[in-house]
Amino acid sequence: MTFALKHSSLFDNLLVKSLSLIALLLERRLRCGILENGREGHVEDEFPEVKVDFQETFLGHTSPISRCRFSASGNNIASASLDGTVRIWTYDSSTPASRNATIYCGAEIMSLDWESKSDRLLLIGTADGGIKAWNVDAKRVVCDLSTTEAFPSVLDLKCSPVEPIFVSAAASRGHGSSYIDKLGFASLTVWNMKMWKAVTVLPLGKDPPAITSLCFNHNGKILAASATDGMIHMFDMAAGLQITGWPAHDSAINSILFGPDETSIFSLGSDGKIFEWSLQNQGHVLWSRNCSRFCDPESSKICRHEMALDANGRRLLVTSGLVRAPIFQSYKSRLEAMPVILVVWNIPGRKIPACQVNVDTGGAPVLIVVIVVLSLQVRGHRNGLRTLPQSAAITTVDWHPTLPIFVTGSADNSVRVTSIL
Repeated sequence: MTFALKHSSLFDNLLVKSLSLIALLLERRLRCGILENGREGHVEDEFPEVKVDFQETFLGHTSPISRCRFSASGNNIASASLDGTVRIWTYDSSTPASRNATIYCGAEIMSLDWESKSDRLLLIGTADGGIKAWNVDAKRVVCDLSTTEAFPSVLDLKCSPVEPIFVSAAASRGHGSSYIDKLGFASLTVWNMKMWKAVTVLPLGKDPPAITSLCFNHNGKILAASATDGMIHMFDMAAGLQITGWPAHDSAINSILFGPDETSIFSLGSDGKIFEWSLQNQGHVLWSRNCSRFCDPESSKICRHEMALDANGRRLLVTSGLVRAPIFQSYKSRLEAMPVILVVWNIPGRKIPACQVNVDTGGAPVLIVVIVVLSLQVRGHRNGLRTLPQSAAITTVDWHPTLPIFVTGSADNSVRVTSIL
């Protein structure tokens, strides 16, 4: 929209003051939307419930659920409970049940991961140092490994998306009542899945705090690891060396995930704070959220909090000490600019706080003042959903690898699969 306005002393003053005010308001809006990383005062209780396409509940466990994971194809689910039982099952009646099985491990299950390529192997990590490889087609344990006696708690297992290797994060025993306080020092071991042998130990320095969560990037060349001292470590898997790291939280980190485009990484602290960190500008926070209401210290005594991103990287599902879990929708902030152009007579000696371009129109000098109206679209700062309630805390979460379907395990011994619209 263009206006031709005549010059006057009164108009001169009003224009400068108006444009100064607009510039100030836009700057404040920009700071609130971007520089503050979206820390807006939205309460998750206000989030609407998810719109459900279908929902299935699995009741095959007799103790609280510790972990559940979709297979690489999404056809099968592995769920584990504190009594040392792993169940493999399917939520879709059209999927053959030939892989369904119950595995008794004799110790608390602390970690699960599916082999990425074949979709046939499930890795199981226990609280007594055991790592079992279960072949879902043969329905048997094809390898039974053990960590060293000094590091009995297998906190996480991650298979490379490319190479026939996996990494185990094991910890010694500490002293305390909470999950974090029970952990001691860390050991990161790389295992070959063809020979089923340990091939190297990734360096962490002397007496390193326990590693709680692992994540490979898409080509398996980089491994991210989070620790109980709030540090994020990044490893070059070809060299077997740490390439960078930074202090990310004032508390222990429970869960870590690469962002969908792998230019960022998400971390969930034991204090309930979530950060999205830039990998292009190390130490810079792109987005944050305080989930302490869901991940408080009391709930950490009954579950190891974690988070999961959907296939498109647009929804972040987080465990909860309550009966509902929050789903934060998208994170990337985007600015869209719509120019509004005012054409006024040239005002010599005046500094107008806007984009200024001098042109010559019909022999009369004019000044084009371009006011950029910022349309701030913070996808996810304002948007969120809540899962339907279960009867106890949500202790573990995962997303289907390709579909808008998530799975939640609960302290009420149930596992629920939800497809959302």
